[in-house]
Amino acid sequence: MLIASDGPRLIADVPTVFLGSRRALNFDSKIELREGALHSGNWGGLVAYPTIFLAYVLATLTDVRGQIQVPASRPTRLTKDVRAMIAKLPHVEEQENLIDINWGEEDLSPNERIFVWNSFAILATTSGVLENLIKAIAGSARAKCQLRYVVGAEVDEILPALRNHLDSHGFKEIENCVDNQVQFAATRQDVDNIWVERVLTSLEKSVGQTVNLLPNLRGSVPNECFANILDLATIWVPHSYRQCSQHELNENMRKTLFKR
Repeated sequence: MLIASDGPRLIADVPTVFLGSRRALNFDSKIELREGALHSGNWGGLVAYPTIFLAYVLATLTDVRGQIQVPASRPTRLTKDVRAMIAKLPHVEEQENLIDINWGEEDLSPNERIFVWNSFAILATTSGVLENLIKAIAGSARAKCQLRYVVGAEVDEILPALRNHLDSHGFKEIENCVDNQVQFAATRQDVDNIWVERVLTSLEKSVGQTVNLLPNLRGSVPNECFANILDLATIWVPHSYRQCSQHELNENMRKTLFKR
């Protein structure tokens, strides 16, 4: 069995246990129409704008509230036992005031959207140099995209399906390139594993309160190494919290969790 402590708690003052993690597929969507830039006065209206073209392409991948529009990028199943686990969690109104209630999959609760569903994000875009504008039409544009996915996503089908989606919309000029990244799968330990029950019982006895049980972390950890390769029961008991600026200077755990 593996017991580890990475990741944030659902609520800072309440212990959390999660049983796996989502995974991220990062890729670039880019378009290169010509070498170099062209004067926007002499050429504006005569040549295609890569930035406008790419923006329109990216807008077809989700709707206005972020719901994924490419079927292969959506989970293939949402089991009753997982939904039952999510139903026991505090409502998002009790968690943080940053959460946008009307963002994400409309037919799911906010907790379901983050723990048992996929999400698509555009992490960054570039075309030209914003800090040093030369009043020109850039010849290319690029976007860094990310799909966070859960167990049940057909990962090998995502990029081919995206290619088909773009081609069917007439976007053959767009090229998708996967980042050079370490690949590992999304995971989720079965909730009825005996070790899950033992850990929850021990924690609740120690802290004297109910523990928040999550099917998986919202972010990504290499849990596949332990769950799939070493065939271990994997249980994570995080000590950090969501507002701690993950991977920034104040990534930490609260002092109240330390014992003198």
